[in-house]
Amino acid sequence: MSIYYFAYGSNMLSERMVERIPEAKIAGIARLYGWDLVWDKISKDGSGKANLREENGKVVWGVVYIIPKSRMPDLDKVEDGYQRIKVEVECDKNGKLAAYTYVSEKRDANLLPYDWYKDLVLKGAKEHSLPSAYIEKIARIESQSDNRKAAGETP
Repeated sequence: MSIYYFAYGSNMLSERMVERIPEAKIAGIARLYGWDLVWDKISKDGSGKANLREENGKVVWGVVYIIPKSRMPDLDKVEDGYQRIKVEVECDKNGKLAAYTYVSEKRDANLLPYDWYKDLVLKGAKEHSLPSAYIEKIARIESQSDNRKAAGETP
């Protein structure tokens, strides 16, 4: 059995998603109405990661993947610090779909994403040809350099 997964952050980038869940197949791009893309999830590395905030009138664009339901625990581990929720997205190819996505309540609006992380999100948005205005919105997000010497090291 398979499920739909709505990726709005770095997992939009197919290469990254397939590294995490090799069986992932792209179902198409989609819109999530009533939510906004924010960068306030508190990461272990001290930066901000992509997150969702409920907000009327806003839309988050992303990529819908089809993945085996049996792989959801693996995705849950990768998405540590987020909670899996069920949402309804509107997919360009398949209309309205029930999908899973991730939201974190561990928030700090003062955090900035690292440049490399924002670039992953931006590359995924470009790869899937999300609307140009949405790509520009991501590109305009303020970010910071990652001055750690090695992954996992605090700055």
